[in-house]
Amino acid sequence: MAELVEYDGVTGRIPWTMTQNQRGPTCGCTSIAVAYRILTGWTVFPTKGNFRQFSHDRLQIDLQKGNENILSVREAAKFDDVTTAGEIVNADDMVTVIKRHAEGVRAKVVEVSQRTAGESFLAEVRSAFDRGMAPIVLFYIDGKTDNIGRKYDFQHWVNIFAVERKGKWLYTPITNLSSRDSLSLSDKPTSPGEMLVWTWGRQFVVDGQALGEASALSINWAEPPRMWQKDKIKNTEWRDGDLNWEEVSPKDQLKYVAPKSKSIVPTVRYTTRLPTRKPKARGLVVMYLR
Repeated sequence: MAELVEYDGVTGRIPWTMTQNQRGPTCGCTSIAVAYRILTGWTVFPTKGNFRQFSHDRLQIDLQKGNENILSVREAAKFDDVTTAGEIVNADDMVTVIKRHAEGVRAKVVEVSQRTAGESFLAEVRSAFDRGMAPIVLFYIDGKTDNIGRKYDFQHWVNIFAVERKGKWLYTPITNLSSRDSLSLSDKPTSPGEMLVWTWGRQFVVDGQALGEASALSINWAEPPRMWQKDKIKNTEWRDGDLNWEEVSPKDQLKYVAPKSKSIVPTVRYTTRLPTRKPKARGLVVMYLR
C-alpha cells in the first residue's frame, strides 16, 4: 500500500509560494502557482502586463500601469467558468487557465498507457524533468491516512518536485530572482521510482508508480454535484477573498443538500463542470517555459 510520507531532506530557503496551505478546494490553483514559481521565479499570477489585458477582455476595465491589482489563480479560473469554489476537476481546464493567463509559460496534458500506467507515468515524469518542466498530478487519496489509490473517494492535486533516477534525485531547479539560495535535496532517494511531491505547504515522498496508478485527468463531481459549504473561520470575521470551503460529498447524508433550481445561496456552491476525459484516464499536466 502506498502513502504520502513527510520528507525532511530539503535544504535552502523555501519560497513563500511553496509554504502556503490552501484553504478549501484550491489545490489545483495552488499547484499552478507553485509550478509558475518554480519555472519563472515570480509569485504573482498572472503577471501585471497580462492582468491589464485580462481586465480589458473580461471586465471591460482599462487599467493604467501601476494601478493593477493582483489576480489570483482561483479568480482567473472562475472567470473562465472552469470552477465554482476553486476546485479544478479536469486536467484540460487547468491547461486552459495556464495558457490564457500565465505569461511566459505553456502547459499540456500527458496521458499515459492504461495497461502500464505506473511505468509510463514514471517515464513521463522523468522526461518532464529532463526538459526542465514542472509536473502536476491529480490523484486519488484517503484524506485521513494519506494512503493513495483508486479505491479512495478523495482527489487531490500536487506538484511533483523530484523523481528518483539511477539512485539520485532528478528535478527542475527553482528559478530564483534573488541572491538567496534555491532549494536542494540533502539526501538520496530510498527506493527506485520514488517521487517527492509538494502539497499543503510541505514535502512528501511517495512511490512513483503507485502515484501513476492513482492518477486521473478528470473526476466526476457534477453527477450528482459536489457541494461546497462556506465555513466561517474561527475567531475571525469574513474578509473579501477569504477561502474556507468545506467539501460535502453526496454520500454524506447528514450535511448534503441537493441543489434546487432558481435558488442561490451565497454560502453554498455546487460543482457543475463535467469531465472532459473518461474518469479512468491516467496521466499528468506539465507546465514549461515558452
